[in-house]
Amino acid sequence: MISRTSLKLTIATIKMYMRDKRALMFTLLIPIITMSIFGILDFSSSGNLKLGIVMTGNSNEELKSTVDELKKSGNFETFEGTYDEEMKALEEDERDMILAFELKFPSEEDVTEYVKFLPANLDILNTKCNKDISVKKNLDCIVSEYIQSSTKVEVKALINTSSSQTAEFALLAIQQQFTQISLQKAKVSPLFEVTKEEVNVNRLTQLDFILPGMIGLTIMQAGLFGVAGTIVSYKEKGILKRLFATPLNKFDFLFSNVITRILVGLLQVLVLFAYPKFANWAISTLRDIPMENSQFYFTIVGNFGELLAFAFIGNVVFICFGFAVSSFAKTFDQVQPIIMLIQFPMMFLSGVFFPKEALPNLVQKVADYFPLTFLADGLRLIMNQGKTMFETGPELIGLVIWGVVIFLVALKLYKWD
Repeated sequence: MISRTSLKLTIATIKMYMRDKRALMFTLLIPIITMSIFGILDFSSSGNLKLGIVMTGNSNEELKSTVDELKKSGNFETFEGTYDEEMKALEEDERDMILAFELKFPSEEDVTEYVKFLPANLDILNTKCNKDISVKKNLDCIVSEYIQSSTKVEVKALINTSSSQTAEFALLAIQQQFTQISLQKAKVSPLFEVTKEEVNVNRLTQLDFILPGMIGLTIMQAGLFGVAGTIVSYKEKGILKRLFATPLNKFDFLFSNVITRILVGLLQVLVLFAYPKFANWAISTLRDIPMENSQFYFTIVGNFGELLAFAFIGNVVFICFGFAVSSFAKTFDQVQPIIMLIQFPMMFLSGVFFPKEALPNLVQKVADYFPLTFLADGLRLIMNQGKTMFETGPELIGLVIWGVVIFLVALKLYKWD
């Protein structure tokens, strides 16, 4: 039963926290700085592939038009220069790939062999030359046609090893484009006809992925540093001993601190949502662009109340973590490395900053059971996929199990002195 003492002590604890200007500033400032950094960074855009184009030897109109089409495709940042200039740029890592184009004309031996086997009657040949005169008198025209039709373009691709995977995919696309051009020149109809149909999907931005992870990370840090740091500091200064020498009930003390930390965590979560919304509005207004094109744009597909409820459960779990950690340390210097030992693996392996799929399979399987993983994944399911809190299933169950286990550990090991 919550007593009047519990409520009064809770109000007093909240007032103490609010009057600590430095703590309050960092509570609000850290989420703002974090969101500013991740709003500015653009992980999804690594820039267009830098393609160097070299025209060695002679070129004809068809080759020039092909190169122009390549430049206009918009898929590459193209540069054109001599072979030596582009090779130097490639060696200095300023190009991802170089395409060196060269016309290969038929040799004199090939022309001689072709003329040798020319038929006497021009009607047999598929030619635009004058068929009313003999082959001998029309030889120049026939040879010219043969040279033009037999001339091939040799393309040498020089790929930067530091971006070989991207360049390989780009080269495959370029080869397909060249094949299409060859078919068009030969007036051959393609075997397959592809039709396109646009499907409306939930467009996820960079912030749609980062934001739930950042909420989970903020909750974890508030629980670990906020609770464990405060309790150990009280222990170190002898405040707990003096408090419990009074008629103060231990439950009242715990209740007031837990409620205060939950409210602080909720405040940070609201700041994490409110700041990018404001930044998105400000950027779109100042730059006169649609809000969807701002780097701070995000959407909440699910119910915002359920999102806060799931964050609340995560908050309680990590507050229990904070009490459990504080039972292992007697000084603030001792508690810091313990917190780091718990925090860093979860920070980098729980899919906060990048998808867990980038991890090795074994590490990914272990990281799937981290409490921060359950929290971040559950928040993403609600925010990005519109699921209800109870539809998160494994994430909700995993988080609750962690909460119960850590609460029992804290209850068993916790000492007040």
